[in-house]
Amino acid sequence: FLQSNESALKAEARLEVKHLVLLAVEMMENIYYENKTLSQKQIREKIKEKLRPIRFFENLSGYFFIYDLEGYNLLLPTQPHMEDTYMYNHQDVKGTYIVQDLIQIAKTKKEDFYEWFWYKPDELNSPMKKKIGYIYFFEPLGIFVGTARYEEDILERVKKEAKVFLDEISYSDGAYVFAYDSDGYLITTKKEQEQFSQGSSEVNQIIRGSKISSEGFFISHTTSMQFDTDEAKKYNSSFVRYLENLDWVIGTNTYGASVLQEINLKEEELENQLYQSIVEIVAVSFAIVVIILFIMLDFSSRLRRILRHYESRLMLKHAKAIEQKKLLQYQVKHDTLTSLPNRILLTDRLEQLLKRAKREGYKVAVLFVDLDKFKHINDSYGHHLGDVLLKQVAKRLQSGVRESDIVGRLSGDEFIIVLDNCEDVHDVVKVLQKIKDGFQEEFILEEVRQSVKLSIGISMYPDDGVNVNELLKNADTAMLKAKEEGRDNYKFYTNKMNEEVEHQIKVERELREALFKNQFVLHYQPIVGAKDGLIEGVEALIRWNHPEKGLVYPNYFIEIAEESNLIIEIGEWVSKEAMRQVFQWYSMGLNPGRVSINFAGRQL
Repeated sequence: FLQSNESALKAEARLEVKHLVLLAVEMMENIYYENKTLSQKQIREKIKEKLRPIRFFENLSGYFFIYDLEGYNLLLPTQPHMEDTYMYNHQDVKGTYIVQDLIQIAKTKKEDFYEWFWYKPDELNSPMKKKIGYIYFFEPLGIFVGTARYEEDILERVKKEAKVFLDEISYSDGAYVFAYDSDGYLITTKKEQEQFSQGSSEVNQIIRGSKISSEGFFISHTTSMQFDTDEAKKYNSSFVRYLENLDWVIGTNTYGASVLQEINLKEEELENQLYQSIVEIVAVSFAIVVIILFIMLDFSSRLRRILRHYESRLMLKHAKAIEQKKLLQYQVKHDTLTSLPNRILLTDRLEQLLKRAKREGYKVAVLFVDLDKFKHINDSYGHHLGDVLLKQVAKRLQSGVRESDIVGRLSGDEFIIVLDNCEDVHDVVKVLQKIKDGFQEEFILEEVRQSVKLSIGISMYPDDGVNVNELLKNADTAMLKAKEEGRDNYKFYTNKMNEEVEHQIKVERELREALFKNQFVLHYQPIVGAKDGLIEGVEALIRWNHPEKGLVYPNYFIEIAEESNLIIEIGEWVSKEAMRQVFQWYSMGLNPGRVSINFAGRQL
C-alpha cells in the first residue's frame, strides 16, 4: 500500500505541474495576442504581472518561473531580487547546471519534465530541496515558463496517509503493525504499539539492522510495557523493513510466547480427548474456520471504512481542483480587461456557428471592428483612460447586437462581432447602422468626454470564406480598405480587395529583397536657375532595377514603402548613396553644386 500510494501521488504531482504550466501558457498566449501593438518587453511585463501573484498546492509552495534562452531569470516570485540576473551558470546542491539543462529542453523538446534542487519559499536559508517540475517554451517571446512541486511535500502527504492507514489497521489477539522514524520516534499512536522507548537498544538495533538489510529481517524481543502483566505477551517476534524514501522503519508484531502456550494447551487437550469422535473433531475444525472467517470479515469491514474515508478526502480535493481549473480556464478564454471572449474562445465559438450554418444552410457575418485614432487617445490621456474606454466600447458593442451573436476582443483596439443566422447583407447593414447610431453619443472617461469612430470590415460565410481564418483575414482586409477611404466607415469584402492586398504584400517583400541585394539606383536631374539658365545643382531621384520589370519609377512602390515603414530604410539608403556620389565627384575635381534629396514625412 505505501509503495503504490507513493507512486500514485508522484504520478499525480507530475500531471498536476504539467497541467498548471499549460494553463499558464494559455494565459501567456491570451496576453500576447491581446497586446500585439506593444513591444516584446512590454508584453513580457504584462505576463509577469499576471503570473507573479498566482500560488497553488496545499501549502502555497507552488509558483511560476520564467527564463529566456540566454539564461536570464525573468520571473522568480519567491526571490524577486534574482530577477533580471544572469543565471546560466547557476548550480544546485548536486552541482547540476539546472538553467543550462532547462534551456536545452526548451530548444530541443519545447516542453518536458525535469527534476532539480531549489530553495523552498518559506525556507530560503535552509538547504535546497528536490523538485519535480515541467517547463514549456513560448516561442513568440523566446522564453520558457515552468513550475514544480517539492518531493518533500509529496512524501509528507504519503506519510500522513500512511500513518492514518496504519493506525486504523488491527488484527486478532493484539497483533499489529508499528512504525518508527530513523531517529527512533514512534510514528503510530496506539498504546499497545509503544513497545520500545526512545533511544533503547532494541530501537537502535531495529534501525541499524533495517538499513543494512534492504529486504527486511526478523527480530525477537521482550516488551517493556509496564501495564501488561501477562507473561505470555512479553515475548514477541517482529518482521522489520526500512523504507528509504519515507525514512521509516516499519514492522509487524506477534506475541510468540502466547502462540507457543496456546499450541501446548491444544496438544494436551487433544491427548486428553483422543477418544472423542471424528464428528467432534470436524465440529472443532468448522468452528475454527468460522472464527477465521469472522476475523477476515471484521478486517475487511475495517478496511472498507478506511478506504471510504480516503475516498471522501479525495473527492473533496477533487472538487477543489475542479473549481480552480474552472477559474483558470475562464481566465484563459476571456479577455482580462473587458471579460469578452478572446481569440481562443472566439475561434472555437465561430467554428461551431459555421458548422451549424453549413448544416442548416444560412449565412454568418464576421465584422472586424477597429477604433479610429485610438493610439492618439492613448497618447493624449494615458493608458489608464484608454483601458476605461475599451471597457465602455465593449459594452456598447454588446448592446448593439442580439444575444445569439458574439462580441469578442481580438487584440489592442480590435474587436470581432459575429452575426449568426443572416439571410442577406441587408440584415448586416441594419446591425451596422444600429452600432453606428450607438457610437454617436460621446464616451465619458472620468472627467473627459471623447467621441469614438469605427472602421469596420465585413466578410460573409460562405461567400467570402468557409473557415475561421479566411473569414477573419478577409474581414481584416475590408476594414483596412474602410480606413483608406476616410475612416468612420464600413466595407464589405470583395475579391478585388484581396488582389490589392496580395499585390501590396508581394511588393513589400520585393522591396526588402531590393534593399538587401542593392537593386536601387540614383539618377541625378539638373536643377536649372530660372534667371540665367545655369545649372545650380542636382536632385537625387530613386529608381528600382527590378529583376523582372526592369527600371521601375517611384510611383510603383513609394506609397507601399510608406505604409510598411520601409520608407525609412530606403530614405537612409538614398542619403548615404547621394553623399557617397558627391564625395566621389569632389575627389574627381567636379563641383555638382547643391544636391537636393526628397524626404518622406515619416523620416522627419
